[in-house]
Amino acid sequence: MNRYEYKFIGKIVKYISNKINRSSLHVANYPVGIQSRVQNVKLLLDNGSDDGVHMEELLLKIIGLNIKLGDVSEGIPIIKERLCRKQILLILDDVDDIKQLQVLAGGLDWFGPGTRVIITTRDKHLLISHEIERIYAAEGMYGIEALELLRWMAFKNNEVPSGYEDILNRAVAYASGLPLVIEIVGSNLFGKSIEEWKYTLDGYERIPHKKIQEILKVSYDALEEEEQSVFLDIACCFKGCRWAEVEDILHAHYGHCIKHHLGVLAEKSLIKFSTWRTYVDVTLHDLIEGMAKEVVRQQSPKEPGERSRLWYCDDIIHVLKENTVVQVSRSFQKYWTRWKISDSIQLDGCKYLEEIRGIPPNLTELSALGCKSLTSSSKSMLVKQDNFSCIVFDFKTVPSARQTEGQETEQKLKFLSPTEPPDNFLSSAKVV
Repeated sequence: MNRYEYKFIGKIVKYISNKINRSSLHVANYPVGIQSRVQNVKLLLDNGSDDGVHMEELLLKIIGLNIKLGDVSEGIPIIKERLCRKQILLILDDVDDIKQLQVLAGGLDWFGPGTRVIITTRDKHLLISHEIERIYAAEGMYGIEALELLRWMAFKNNEVPSGYEDILNRAVAYASGLPLVIEIVGSNLFGKSIEEWKYTLDGYERIPHKKIQEILKVSYDALEEEEQSVFLDIACCFKGCRWAEVEDILHAHYGHCIKHHLGVLAEKSLIKFSTWRTYVDVTLHDLIEGMAKEVVRQQSPKEPGERSRLWYCDDIIHVLKENTVVQVSRSFQKYWTRWKISDSIQLDGCKYLEEIRGIPPNLTELSALGCKSLTSSSKSMLVKQDNFSCIVFDFKTVPSARQTEGQETEQKLKFLSPTEPPDNFLSSAKVV
């Protein structure tokens, strides 16, 4: 064999290798629950930036061309020429920009008949704007599948040591159906005792794991400034509330553009609306809620008064007692009536509390001893509440008991002075 035959054979081998190239795709170390989801996607298929440069080069490599592109537009005609008569399966994962779709799967004429394109994204609007015909919402991982994946991640097998069953269920509940969270939590708990599992999960519930926070925060970072503000309002103050009540408050603050903002949040899967009978509630995933609250906490990790929103009882009491507020917390000033509050609350010693606007309907007991700055109008408003069974003020500043129309003075409310501490009153007062 001479050198010319050698080069010619080499060209043939390279050409055939390109034609039969079947590079394996790594899916997951522990592919739990994948098969059922693949079947759902197959049913749909049977029915019918620099990132852009990098992805185009990868696609060109797959079809046998090793070309360095200077701009995304250079790869479009090459992809169309090489694939316009081929039936292919194209998977575009974690798309976050419409330009990525335009340069990799710009139109139906780019590929041959029978081609299927699968796109994964957190932004539903990208799919709608690119005229995607069928949209499939990925299912969460719960129950048996979630426990199996957690066992593989935490113990490297499907066997569980004795005594771990309850803490495993707690970890699965914390993950709330997100496989990626199960993987992160399971990896961090590998080789740890049950007590260490408890401490770790306690910590995650207070402050989210950095990697989980980083992943969940991607969609939040992509929002415009006012969209971020609306999202934080909902996550910190309005989760689970009746939409009719929430809409009035948000509309008063943001105006007519609130409908657009809510549409964006829903399309990015940050919030959702659930219907029960005739009611519509606004809600969001537990970990998305945690991500939002961590965003606010990071505004001032040590001093709650410097944060834009307050929702935790101890933080609110601290701010009102110590007067540490730097910017008026919108959640406390405007959204007090929408909080999920137990039937009693204690505000004793909040000497800088000046005004209370409205009362949650389920609140029946209130203690406000030492609230020296509280206005007379606020006190009068509290006394007139029909749902109160007991209220505590400084004796000298308590308004007279309310006079009901056509009836004698009603002594339903009990007023106590600071020298008469109520027995076991509000001992379990708590903001949920």
